[in-house]
Amino acid sequence: MKRDPKSALLSFALSDGVRDARRALQRTGRALRRSARTVDYFHRVDDPRSWLAARVLERLVDAYGLEVRCHVVPEPAADVDPEPQLRSRFAREDTRRLAAALGEPFPSPGEETVAARVRMANAIALGGLHGRAQLALLVQVSTLLLTRDGERLAALADDAATAPGESVRPRLEAGYTRLREAGYYDAATVAYEGEVYPGVERFAHLERRLVDEGITDRGVVPALPMPPLPAADAPLVPVEVFVSFRSPYSYVGLERIAALAEPYRLALRLRPIYPMVMRGLPVPTEKRLYIVGDAKRQAAQHGIAFGRIHDPLGPAIPRCLGLAVAAAAEGLDVAFARAALRASFAEGLDLADEPTLRTVARRAGLPDALVESTRGDESHVRVTDEHREALYDRGLWGVPSFVVGDEAFFGQDRIPLVLAAAMATRG
Repeated sequence: MKRDPKSALLSFALSDGVRDARRALQRTGRALRRSARTVDYFHRVDDPRSWLAARVLERLVDAYGLEVRCHVVPEPAADVDPEPQLRSRFAREDTRRLAAALGEPFPSPGEETVAARVRMANAIALGGLHGRAQLALLVQVSTLLLTRDGERLAALADDAATAPGESVRPRLEAGYTRLREAGYYDAATVAYEGEVYPGVERFAHLERRLVDEGITDRGVVPALPMPPLPAADAPLVPVEVFVSFRSPYSYVGLERIAALAEPYRLALRLRPIYPMVMRGLPVPTEKRLYIVGDAKRQAAQHGIAFGRIHDPLGPAIPRCLGLAVAAAAEGLDVAFARAALRASFAEGLDLADEPTLRTVARRAGLPDALVESTRGDESHVRVTDEHREALYDRGLWGVPSFVVGDEAFFGQDRIPLVLAAAMATRG
């Protein structure tokens, strides 16, 4: 089987040893400077995810004695935000569900579209407060925006120091530049000594890192609860799983949901699509690098092998899509997708190499004849186009995504919510 010679280098860069060495250097530098542990937090005032992140971050900062520097940022740049309208609409519902699962009272209606109020909120957020006091102010301002309480927001503007109007946009852009320099590209993100933790769902990694540094575990970052197992004879619940063969998150997500399918009585329907870059959507280098690194830590959290990578972009993608579509008729599409994704993201195998692809397909139970019959066959394009349109119809654009009845979920970290939705369909 062919292996990409660059796989070893990437595997080394993603290794725990390299990560631990980087962290040790950061700790040494902090000790030499005699500095306190300090996190940088990036907040967008009208973003529901930022509201939730700031609320949880308050408890994290207080529990672990952290210093915090707050940066107010604008909407993400176009190169990292391929579907801004879909993303904006989905953020409210996604955060509402996430907050409910974590026991956080979500502001209703949960969004703010009045531009003048957003400008006012930014001026307040960029006023004279800093550190922990500014973090509390960000929670307050975002709550007022999301509840559309313009009267109280105006009163706060009258009482608090506000930034001059002409300075707001340059300061927002400066905050966003700093976010990109930290290695990420959207709000609701914490940066700490060389690593980033976007969204409250990543804060558990930060808390674990602080504990690993010797601080007593305070257990303040909530985890999404796993629903109880159904009866062994409970009816199967259909779950659509949208994946891409180039997505490391698809690999992690498919491994997780497949392992849970039997105990939670799920009937998985695989709906593979072309990768974003092959659909004309931009994925800049820094975004790709973050995704690979984050998928590594997500995989480690769930005991999934990850790190020997051979990027399948190119002829391997249509070959894998064609095989997945063909394997669906035999009920082997999930098995093949798992084998192919594992080959790309845990074994560093080149799926564009026909003997390698044949070997990987055999692992999933696909005969050599099926592999050979799909070579050069483009009938899968129509099917994957239908999958892509179905994904957009659900208000989503990325993978992995999961659909249960009328509910759609984006991201492998939402699997507990997927399971809860499946349980709810049984009554």
